[in-house]
Amino acid sequence: MKLGRAATLLALGMLSLVNAAMYTPDSGLRQVIVLSRHGVRGPYGLGTESPSEDLLKQYVLNPNLNLPLSANAWGTSETEDPAEIVSPKLTKHGFHVVKQMGAYFRDHLYEEFLNATCEETFAYADNNQRDNLTALAFLSGLYPLCTELVPITKETQSLFEQGQDPTANCPVCSRAVYEGITGSNDTRFVLQEIQEEVAEVNELLQCCAASVCSTDEEPEKSDSTESATCDLFGIPTQWNGAFYLPWKDTLSNADYFSEWLLLQSLNNMSLPSQLSFEKILSLARIHETHMDLITNEVNSANFGATLLAHLTASFEQNIMQKPLPVAKGEGPHLLQGPENRLLYYAAHDINLLYVRNLLRLQWHTKGWHPHQPVPGGMLVFELHATPTKSNKQTSPTTSEFRNLKSTGRVSWDVEVAVDTEDASRFYVKLYFVAASPEQIRNGDELSSENVRYSSCYVNPRQLTCFVVLCLE
Repeated sequence: MKLGRAATLLALGMLSLVNAAMYTPDSGLRQVIVLSRHGVRGPYGLGTESPSEDLLKQYVLNPNLNLPLSANAWGTSETEDPAEIVSPKLTKHGFHVVKQMGAYFRDHLYEEFLNATCEETFAYADNNQRDNLTALAFLSGLYPLCTELVPITKETQSLFEQGQDPTANCPVCSRAVYEGITGSNDTRFVLQEIQEEVAEVNELLQCCAASVCSTDEEPEKSDSTESATCDLFGIPTQWNGAFYLPWKDTLSNADYFSEWLLLQSLNNMSLPSQLSFEKILSLARIHETHMDLITNEVNSANFGATLLAHLTASFEQNIMQKPLPVAKGEGPHLLQGPENRLLYYAAHDINLLYVRNLLRLQWHTKGWHPHQPVPGGMLVFELHATPTKSNKQTSPTTSEFRNLKSTGRVSWDVEVAVDTEDASRFYVKLYFVAASPEQIRNGDELSSENVRYSSCYVNPRQLTCFVVLCLE
């Protein structure tokens, strides 16, 4: 099914019911769609697939700072070689934490709703190790006996597009647009907001070797009078243009190490003696600032709309209770049937942030930065239907099922839909669900009392989200 990247942005608020009279859906919760970030992974290199000793020698001059490179220490190893270097794969600890979330969905969040058969659950994952294993972890926690449940990874590339495959019609955000966003030809004004955090990372690393601050045009000087070191703030700015790295500069380098520290701490590894867990979490503000920059509205529209359109079509298929017609050719396709009750997407943090921008969402969860797409964090979409005029049985609300606190002001009064036509009976509730930083680090079992919620109600006519409160 070929889904346009930009033409369907409002589709979630316009669930067409052309043939709804052919089937009258039951009221209450109809379908749950989970858009999840993969679990805790190992670090990338700085512009490469894996980090290296040479990289750390350039940036980390602090002899007392241990940033482990061992794949075995991280839990990403796939060989017996003790010298294997960590790579950005799902860690064993990350698998465990996501599996705990699957069990939480089954035992607490949707205990009564998920009494369905294995066939009524379906999953898509990006075609890489960390997303595939994240889906397997969640599904194994959700339905331990459904061993045949595996995610679809074939022809999902455009579904989980982040910007790695730009086209003429959907390009990566241009340099001119980036400069308009930052207000300069670099990120100097962005850095003003996080200067304190960058300085703390710089002090921790005791950054850097002089070669880090030299440019290709200006080789490192050998004069003994020249300084043998530089710092993060002295790194020159170079335009790079990649979807994940517009500039190579102070921000990109500080971002790299702030994320490394976060992943290391969430993976339940030893913390640097100079930093508390709380301090590492606060330094993650650097990474969130970088993510906000690269998941801007241009990139969100160009690369996030296919996933949102696929999600929307999945809702519509459930409402219509018949397969939607799809075009032939490369995917993504709607491979789940109309009977699907739970649909799971194993994606990336960028994918969640693209959808966040397209739907104008905000979420706040205790212990995390605003709208932070934490490892294993999930946007949970619920499709509901109110009773028809001829079928006014009452169904307990999802909040009643979970004993959630009220979110206060909502954007749309569900009660007004009870006596309206079928086209208005369907609405979507949206939550962001995540374990706390401590729960991820410790791998704790999750219960209805200890998972963090951010909740908002989506008006399917206006596609706006007003209320975001932390529910504990």
